[in-house]
Formats: sequence, structure tokens, C-alpha cells
Amino acid sequence: MVGNGKDLLKIQNKPSEQQQLKNKLQLDKIGVVIEQNSKQFTSHNEGLNESISVMVKQSLDLAFKNINSNMRQMKNEIIGLDQQAGELDTKIDGLESKVDGIDVQVKGLDSKVNGLDTKVIKIQDDMEFIKLSLTQILQKYNQ
Repeated sequence: MVGNGKDLLKIQNKPSEQQQLKNKLQLDKIGVVIEQNSKQFTSHNEGLNESISVMVKQSLDLAFKNINSNMRQMKNEIIGLDQQAGELDTKIDGLESKVDGIDVQVKGLDSKVNGLDTKVIKIQDDMEFIKLSLTQILQKYNQ
């Protein structure tokens, strides 16, 4: 009986063929649902990947356009600054030549002043001589 008990337990634990068929059908249905969900999930992911790719491309395109626009603007500003620097250089050169001209005029005036100083000293000497001469004449006249 012990041997029959084991067989009985095996028989009781063993599902019937009908139950096995039911279980197989349910597993097949679950497999179909999983496969459908997997396809939907895959297509949904592909859609998300495509959307992300499009958004990244649009963002990069916009960033490159902005960078190019900023670079053109900076290039134009640099060109303008170069022109202004050139104009300032020209003005500085003009001022330097005017300063050189003024220096020449000042040196000319200095030499004229030196000439006038010499003439004034000569006139003072002459006046001193005239004064002495007049003093001597007056002294002789008064004697």
C-alpha cells in the first residue's frame, strides 16, 4: 500500500490533461498579450526616440543659427571698431603734425624773443650812455 500511496499522491498532484490544455491556452493568451504589449511598447519607444531626435535636431539647429548670428554681429562690430581705430590713428597723426608745427613756431618765437632781449639791452645801454652824456653836458653847462 505504501507503493500505491505514492502513486496516488502522484496522480492527485498531476493535473488532468484537460487542466493542462486549459493552462496551455491561458499561457498562450498571456504570451499573445505580452507580445502585443511588447510591440506597442517598442513602437511607442521608437516614437519617443524619433520625437527626441527631432527635438534635439531642432534645438541644435536653433543654437547653431544663434551662434552664427552672434558671430556675424561680432564680426561687424569688430569691423566697425577697426574703422574707428583707423580714424583715431589718422586724427592722432594730424594732431602730432600740428604739435610739431607749434613746436617749430615756439622755437621761432624763442629766437625772436632772444633777439628782442638783445635789442632791449642795447637800447638800455644806449639810454644809459645818453643819460650819462646829458648829465655831463648839464654839469658843464651849470659850471
